[in-house]
Amino acid sequence: WELHVMGPSLDRYDTLASATHTLTGLASATAYQVAVRALCGEQLASAWSDTVSFTTLTCEQVTGVTGRPAAA
Repeated sequence: WELHVMGPSLDRYDTLASATHTLTGLASATAYQVAVRALCGEQLASAWSDTVSFTTLTCEQVTGVTGRPAAA
């Protein structure tokens, strides 16, 4: 399989060894598009799948945390 991942500053092609793959290195709160096709041999591939669009989740910074010194 070949995976095409597109985003604001990303246009990446990954060759996959299996049908299951986890995308890594994506920015939070960012829109991406992904398409996949089968690699069927030397210079032979299927048509690209429909493009799937998604937006990664926002991971907000924790604020307002206060603490007390640990008891001795």
